[in-house]
Amino acid sequence: MTDAIETDSSQSPTSPRIWPAALIVGAMWAAKKGTEAFASGTMLQFMTGFFSPMVCVGALLIWWLFASRVSWNQRLTGLALVVGLFLAAFLLSHESMFMSLLMFTIPWTVTAIAGLLILKFIPWPTRRWLPVAATAIMCCYAMTLRLDGLSGSFEPDLAWRWDPTQEEVFLASSESAADTEIERTLILPEEVSSTDWPEFRGAARDGRVTGVSFPTDWKAAPPRELWRREVGPGWGSFTIVGDTLFTQEQRGDQEVVTAYSATSGDPIWMNEVESRFTEVVGGPGPRGTPTYHQGKLYSQGAAGKIQCLDAATGESIWVRDLTVDTPAKPPQWGFSASPLVVGDLVITYAGAGDGQSIIAYQREDGEIAWMGGKGTHSYSSPQLATLGDVEQVLMLSNYGLISFVPGDGKVLWEHEWDLGPQPNRVVQPLVLGDDVLIGTFLGLGTRRITVAKEGDQWSTSEQWTSRAMKPYFNDYVEYEGHLYGFDNEIFACIDLEDGKKKWKRGRYGHGQVLLVADMGTLLILGEKGELVLLEANPKKHVKLAEIQAIEGKTWNHPVIADNRLFVRNGKEAACYELTPSKPSAMATLGEKSMQMVGD
Repeated sequence: MTDAIETDSSQSPTSPRIWPAALIVGAMWAAKKGTEAFASGTMLQFMTGFFSPMVCVGALLIWWLFASRVSWNQRLTGLALVVGLFLAAFLLSHESMFMSLLMFTIPWTVTAIAGLLILKFIPWPTRRWLPVAATAIMCCYAMTLRLDGLSGSFEPDLAWRWDPTQEEVFLASSESAADTEIERTLILPEEVSSTDWPEFRGAARDGRVTGVSFPTDWKAAPPRELWRREVGPGWGSFTIVGDTLFTQEQRGDQEVVTAYSATSGDPIWMNEVESRFTEVVGGPGPRGTPTYHQGKLYSQGAAGKIQCLDAATGESIWVRDLTVDTPAKPPQWGFSASPLVVGDLVITYAGAGDGQSIIAYQREDGEIAWMGGKGTHSYSSPQLATLGDVEQVLMLSNYGLISFVPGDGKVLWEHEWDLGPQPNRVVQPLVLGDDVLIGTFLGLGTRRITVAKEGDQWSTSEQWTSRAMKPYFNDYVEYEGHLYGFDNEIFACIDLEDGKKKWKRGRYGHGQVLLVADMGTLLILGEKGELVLLEANPKKHVKLAEIQAIEGKTWNHPVIADNRLFVRNGKEAACYELTPSKPSAMATLGEKSMQMVGD
């Protein structure tokens, strides 16, 4: 691209042959945009975005060295300068930028190089320096940035590398520092009520809310914000019992389970365990949601720590580590299961394979009760179900769906839908009578299977597999024979009889949905924190209302308890009263009955 010594004009034209470079760069963008348009949310899109820039660079190097027609001095000097700049960018950029350099910086840099080479109205002796200058500018710019994660559609969230992260700002705040000094004792019920939300996605883990109604005209009667507060990063949801909510956060090198007042958002207690997990896409923090059972909380951290806590005080009763109890190591996106309590056992997912994929601990002392399963990775959680009048635990993984006897881990049945070592499953299996829905992202879709029992023999049969609903980490809900959820990043409805699409509309990113069953409405918390209310209408997409509920990337599941909506992400949490004209009965009751002891 430049000649540090001289241009050998007798052996080389004054400028290179440009059209092959333009063709190569154009092919890269056609591949990226084509898969984005026609294979969105699939492994093909991700692999194309990741590898096409490298293929493009390789092809450009071949063109430059063997087909550009410039002198060898120019070829070798230009190659050395550009490669040196890219190498400096990879070595000196923030550690989070490796993926961003491959997927974003390189494509735009090679595009600039090709574009500047085409400017034939600029004399070649001057023009040959422009691509080098563009590369230097792009590489220097990349070295000033930090990648704070990707959206569900692989869009980068960039910040100046010298700016503090949101977690660092939170930890430095006086509010966060005051939280560590809070120690109060709660009096909590042994048994939860119908208005409580005792575990991930509710008591049945199906995202269905009953006994709740509120105005749908949010212009006349919008949800009223009761409180808002900063929280540590994490992608789990809330557990709510009485007037107390529990969640998990990352605070520096400590993974914490926290208790807050549901009425005011004030901290009550915090439990810390030495553990930290972070990765470049989602960032730091736990992925699971605590489970409440008879006065105790059971939590699973992203690095594998399992805890039993006294829910009244936050004191640890026992601690286990999945990476010690099994050969499992933290998966790419972290351990993400929310523990399931069944009888005297706490069951969760480890993913070690070879009979060590799912593990059950004794609820009282944390001793291992049994292990089983074949899957090697999953970001789903164990699901309690009754099929064929038999209570069982379902676990969805890359292998497929396996059913276990809760007490001893015996396998009742399996439905194999093996994804191999790479793609993963995230959403909860959804139980419909004796049928189960299995959701799979990367374009593979959703499958409905029927589970049958004859004597002691179990069998499964596929009813349909539909690509009209391809959920990533976004759970779906069922209402009156139809399934509502995210087909990649667009909200959709399919018919449960045949899996065919009814409609697909509403770009809410990779958000989450709750079914407000008594109202026949869907409450969607979008990826950018927008709160959308839809009719559960199989005929068409009917938006009833929308507000901005929270700021920042939001992958966490919303919760409704006692007509109050609780939302959070990796930055903040907020509570909204859904009936602003009517005071919350639980809030009034909480003030009278919830007793705090000590400071």
